[in-house]
Amino acid sequence: MVHDASRFIRSNRAIIEEAPLQTYASALVFSPTESLIRKCYLDQLPRWLTRRPKVDKRWGNRLQSLEFNGYSTSAMAFSPDSRYLACGVKLWESDKHIIQLFDATTGALHTTLEGHNDTVDSATFLRDGTLASVGQDGTLRIWEPVTGVTRRILDIDFRVEDAYPKQQSLSLLVLPNGDLVVLCLDRNVRIWSWKQASFSQPLLLNCPVHALRGWLPQGMLVFEGVRTESDIVETLLFDSNTSAVQSLVIDSPGKFRAIAVSSENMVAYGSEDGTIVLYHPAKGRHSRLGEHPSGVAGLGFSPNGRILVSAGSDATLRSWNLSTQASNLIGVTLFISNLVGFSPNGKQIATSQGHFPIELWDLPSTATENLHEPVHDSIASILYSPGGNHVATISYGEDTIRLYDTVTEALSFTLVGHLDAVEKLKFSPDGKRLASGSRDETIRLWDPQTGMRDKVLGNNLGFVDALAFSSDGGQLASTSREGEIRIWDPDTGDLHHTLKLSPPAIYAKNLFFSFDGKRIAAAFASRDDKTHIRLWDTNTGQLLNEIGIARRSAAISPNCRFIVYASPEGKIALYDIEKKEQRATFDSSTGSVLDLAFSMDNTSFASCSYEGNVELWDVRTARRIRFLPVQLWTRQLSFSADGTYLETGRGHVQILQVDEDTSNGSSKPLSFWRYRDDGWIMEGSRKMLWLPLNWRLGEMSAYYNGLFAFRHDGGLAFMGFTQGKVPTNTDGNVI
Repeated sequence: MVHDASRFIRSNRAIIEEAPLQTYASALVFSPTESLIRKCYLDQLPRWLTRRPKVDKRWGNRLQSLEFNGYSTSAMAFSPDSRYLACGVKLWESDKHIIQLFDATTGALHTTLEGHNDTVDSATFLRDGTLASVGQDGTLRIWEPVTGVTRRILDIDFRVEDAYPKQQSLSLLVLPNGDLVVLCLDRNVRIWSWKQASFSQPLLLNCPVHALRGWLPQGMLVFEGVRTESDIVETLLFDSNTSAVQSLVIDSPGKFRAIAVSSENMVAYGSEDGTIVLYHPAKGRHSRLGEHPSGVAGLGFSPNGRILVSAGSDATLRSWNLSTQASNLIGVTLFISNLVGFSPNGKQIATSQGHFPIELWDLPSTATENLHEPVHDSIASILYSPGGNHVATISYGEDTIRLYDTVTEALSFTLVGHLDAVEKLKFSPDGKRLASGSRDETIRLWDPQTGMRDKVLGNNLGFVDALAFSSDGGQLASTSREGEIRIWDPDTGDLHHTLKLSPPAIYAKNLFFSFDGKRIAAAFASRDDKTHIRLWDTNTGQLLNEIGIARRSAAISPNCRFIVYASPEGKIALYDIEKKEQRATFDSSTGSVLDLAFSMDNTSFASCSYEGNVELWDVRTARRIRFLPVQLWTRQLSFSADGTYLETGRGHVQILQVDEDTSNGSSKPLSFWRYRDDGWIMEGSRKMLWLPLNWRLGEMSAYYNGLFAFRHDGGLAFMGFTQGKVPTNTDGNVI
């Protein structure tokens, strides 16, 4: 029980500290099903969560994810006693470059070190517990990490009139005697001597260094550099006794992407084809350790040099026993990690991609039973069918489409037929057809009920930018980067019209039919660096009008009377189609507009901004009706049929009060759920469920009537929420 409670608290520390009541919601919901804490409080799971997410049976090897309000993690280092983890961080809002010191056991932020004025490229702890860091501001700083006090600042900018530009990464190593090896801004390596209190002369003249990799016990420096007789970046050994430079030539077909140096006189290489090779400098030979199932992105040796951990481009983390060459799967990282580091006591592993939070892992002594190989899938788009029975997904670079049953959550069909990556999906309004556009320059129609291909529309259509069905499903429109709009008959596969764009389009930003299907409008970027909106008659193919210049978003009213669009200056313009004139402009207070939608009664429209705010506008008075700071970033915006709420790809936003008495027996929801950008599932204005980091990274979700579909763990996962009134106790608190 103690171990389970410790894992429960550590995995959920961030949300317990921020919102303690989420201990009975998020912490319980996302804990393993066999967690003793979850079992004890099973009756406390929220009643409004009608479909719980599928979670693992037992705790995995990921101990926790360290979250911070930063843009990137440029460096990380454990303290000698393994109590702290230092991370170089660039902050989101202020663009400041700091070092944050975390408690490696609890994950709590202990100290923030401020002083560097540019990226902190490397950090390492010294034997006395102080912290050394180097940054692109040209300084080496020595810190008292617990208090945040700067002990010393050393200048490492030895460039002569900026002879060398700033490079991608500086490096820092500690020698056995405590002196520091520093890769300086002039791409030369120098040693800082504490005894002499000065830097040495450059160690590697005429050999610009790209990265320091480590220091072998016999006094050899491992680095990557370019020798004068070559333009090729090589892995080199520098002998500190003789100053000789030796190239390490490894017989492997793959290009090396990761290098690690052990305390036991060994160098490990990981290649892009997954090969891991060990080099023994004392013996002058190398051996093949094994193959990672995918390319190797990062490597790290344990302090005793007996274990090697590899991070793969498939996001798996694996350990290798160098004595037996046996490999175990530790877990699946949130993102591909190129930074891998051990705590000095060998009990924890830290991984990071460089632009995402650091993950802390337990090193298992044996294979972990409940781990599974990851699904090698990166979902690019999730789309619900109109009736909510199916979810279609496509993945980056893949030529297949996956169809899921939303009741069973099972994969129903894998649609095969395209010869290149699928880029666009669109369901017909009745949900009986699914249209797909691919880089193979074809459009294919599928039957979601059977998974069978219905028709192939055209060949050599060019890159399909957009697809749109008319409201009755009788017309399908497509656009291409060849500057053409095509209107098809989905029943027969016949091409009705080919509408030429002039000037030729680069790509379409928006494509939509009028409600009666008699007109079609397109917003497209042209080679004159402008975005045009044009309107055609779908019966004759005649160009009716060029409306104006938009940025991205546009919408046509159901009665075909108005078009609303966002201008490049951020203003919203209302265009009268019949009178062929601009009727009004609207000044949005929320910044650039992401999407627009008309109400079904043609009297109002909604705009959603990049900042996540929604505004409602009155067409007749040209005034704003309501402002909704909902933090909803979406390009799927529409009004419900009764106009009481907005439907989006991330949930529903209530805009008018629903009369509960008149809602009985109707399809009107009594609760309005949405997924907010900061990870909260909201019901109206109430925070209900906070999603853990591994559920909200990637920002890929879809929503239909209380059922969310999330990209998770390489696949698709579902969560369902009540469409009835959220239950409360006698005090009015949610239960």
